[in-house]
Amino acid sequence: MSSIDEFRKYKFEEDEEFNQFLSNIGISPDPSESQKERLLLEAKIFFFRKKTGSLLTVDEYLKTQSPTTKQAEEPVLTFAEIKHLIETGQAHLIPNNKVIPDKINDETPSRSIAPVRRKPWEVAQTNEANVTQT
Repeated sequence: MSSIDEFRKYKFEEDEEFNQFLSNIGISPDPSESQKERLLLEAKIFFFRKKTGSLLTVDEYLKTQSPTTKQAEEPVLTFAEIKHLIETGQAHLIPNNKVIPDKINDETPSRSIAPVRRKPWEVAQTNEANVTQT
């Protein structure tokens, strides 16, 4: 089990030693106070590291709380569920489904500003001319 999994499963609220630690440093255990959330997390990780010998850092833990973790929480649909949504005209309910308009792009195409690429024989001629001039 990884340190992050152990940290998530650790019962901080039930640990009297941790609650005493919080009161000693003056942090409320109530995480709803937004200005104290980071301090509470740092205290938990500090205490967890001391108690378990883990090398978990605040940054490592916060990386696991990124949007990619939240994407994993989105409902995962089975093939049959996706098929049903498409057949009933509810494709907009499929997670990460993009609606592509059924028309051609009306905008004027952009003009190329890149120089025209030379053909191999044109490159060879230019190289020969440079060699003869020197």
